[in-house]
This record gives sequence, C-alpha cells and structure tokens, in this order.
Amino acid sequence: MSDGRLKMLAHLPASSDFSLAAAVAYFDGRQCGRRSVQAELAPEARSPTGFRVRFTSWAVVAWLEEGAEVLADSAELAAGPDLPAPPEVVAGCSRRLSVWSDPGLTADRRAKFWWLAAQLRERFAALHYDHFAVRWLTDAEPGAAPDTAR
Repeated sequence: MSDGRLKMLAHLPASSDFSLAAAVAYFDGRQCGRRSVQAELAPEARSPTGFRVRFTSWAVVAWLEEGAEVLADSAELAAGPDLPAPPEVVAGCSRRLSVWSDPGLTADRRAKFWWLAAQLRERFAALHYDHFAVRWLTDAEPGAAPDTAR
C-alpha cells in the first residue's frame, strides 16, 4: 500500500439490481458501528461516475465501470480458479465498481472499508476481486480488505 489507501474491484452480476441511485439510497443513513454514514453521488463531470460513502471526515468512493472491457475482464476471470460464483455468473459481469478509500488508514477505517464491501456483497451481490493479490475475496475474510492500492 503505497499511498495509504484501500482498493478493490466489485464485479456486479447481470442479475444485480445495482444502480448508483440505489447504492446512495441504500447507504445514506445506514448504521456502521455507532454512527450513521452519509452517501452521495460522485461528481457528474467525472467519467465513469460513482458514489461516495462518508464516515464523518473519511470516505470511500466507488466508480462505476461498464461495457465491453469489463465484460472481457470478467470472462477472463471466469476461467480462473476459486470462483465465488458459477463461471457463467462471473463471465456475465459487464459492470464493476472500482472502490477506493481516502488515505489515512487506521484499524477502524479498515473495518469501515470491509463493512462497505460486505454491504455491497449482501445487498447487490457484488463479487470482490483483488487484482494486485490476484484472487477473489470472500465473506470468510472479515477484516481482510485488500490494502494493495498502488
């Protein structure tokens, strides 16, 4: 972790009802520990667009990527080992979120990042992949959010 950030990719199966508006609605006001988080759409001027979840003064942003390049990457990943879903589900992911934390990691902030990842998995069926460690992340790894952002 060269810049003190956490990063992961969250591939979204075709069956997921994910949308940026649904993510903001889901996260805004949700309890993480003893505090509520705030969620908002990321600036429209940036492409791809995304959403941000604020944990008081620290935040995580997720940028939505979609299209042929994502689908090709998913198809390649579907041929690999230890898949978190059937190969056809992984191969059909034409959307993914590039999820980044703000810098300034602490144990509490790592836990918040992992909480957000778990929420994406539970609510939107996201499949988490760490491209730096070259492996899928599972819900059996609490606290193991990747810290390999370069």
